[in-house]
Amino acid sequence: MDSRMKRIARELEKLPCELHEGVLVHLELEQLVRLSKFAGPRMVWSLENNQFSMGLFLRGGNWTQWHQLLQLTGEVRKRCLPINGRSRRY
Repeated sequence: MDSRMKRIARELEKLPCELHEGVLVHLELEQLVRLSKFAGPRMVWSLENNQFSMGLFLRGGNWTQWHQLLQLTGEVRKRCLPINGRSRRY
């Protein structure tokens, strides 16, 4: 998944910032945070300053905290959610 986001970030970085919003508006918050890990300066600016619905939450440059939250939710998902519809017993 990260290689895909890396490629997408690299390709979006080549576009003018005005065109980023048309793509970013269709992504979920998790996808935006994953994309930000590989974003160049133009993409970071677009993530923080555009008017799409999640842009409000991404302002302020707290990318390290967002990446930590993404990592934590991934661990919770992996360790706590059922596998193949079965509950885990502890």
